[in-house]
Amino acid sequence: MQTQHRLHLTSTESTIRQHLAEIRKVVTTGESPGGGRSIPLPVCQRDQLLAVLDSLEASLRQMMQLLALDGEDADSKGHDHGGTQMWASLLLRTVAELMRDLSPEVMERHYGVLDPSAAATLQQAVPHLLQEVERGLDVLE
Repeated sequence: MQTQHRLHLTSTESTIRQHLAEIRKVVTTGESPGGGRSIPLPVCQRDQLLAVLDSLEASLRQMMQLLALDGEDADSKGHDHGGTQMWASLLLRTVAELMRDLSPEVMERHYGVLDPSAAATLQQAVPHLLQEVERGLDVLE
């Protein structure tokens, strides 16, 4: 497997695990990722969802093991800066993917037509944000 494939898989797995942790937190405590508060899910519904999340996480772990990517990169770097650089790079690449999802073309394809003002703002801002991410990636090379 090529390095870019490994990096993408590892980054995506990390993001999925972060989202699963946030889902667990919101359904058990009612605390949203943005800091808002709601009532936690009823116990029966919560327990059913947590079981699904556990199964999903186990399946994800199994997939990563089959691909021989289960944490090896982060742990194999030892005590040098390589592991830190790798994770910072992975996370920045994930940020770039999320930024691309903010482009007017992607937004409109998924959610319908944007008002012209919002589309113009995104059309101008997203490339700038992506350049900033690229600057961060350059620092890590």
